[in-house]
Amino acid sequence: MRRFFIIISGVLLLIFNQCATEKESEENYFTGIWEAEWYLVDEDMHGMFSESDITMNGQVVIDRDHTVEIIAYGFEGCVFTSDTAMNMLHFEFQDSILNLINKEKEVVFSYRIKEKLPDKLTLLLMDDIQLTLSR
Repeated sequence: MRRFFIIISGVLLLIFNQCATEKESEENYFTGIWEAEWYLVDEDMHGMFSESDITMNGQVVIDRDHTVEIIAYGFEGCVFTSDTAMNMLHFEFQDSILNLINKEKEVVFSYRIKEKLPDKLTLLLMDDIQLTLSR
């Protein structure tokens, strides 16, 4: 009986360790400095603005403590913002969703993960705005 208990305990420990390792690996993937490009993908809006006005560059810095610093380089005529904007949020994962959360624990942005490559991450916000992160 004791041997059975030891075997079951060992198997459970391996399973829990694997799950923790996968979660840590997932979080390590997102950690770091990313170059960012926001792009308005809504085709109906393209005729109203020039191509340069529906694209905005910036930087996203994701830390291991789940802090996210967002720097967006807006400009006059940009559909996103007319000036440089900075924001400090936190993130959490929920299936294939990356939620950005404020200090009050409210979800500010909920991005769907569209594509995940080693050096590129493509996210969608409300199917209208694509955020491409690259290293």
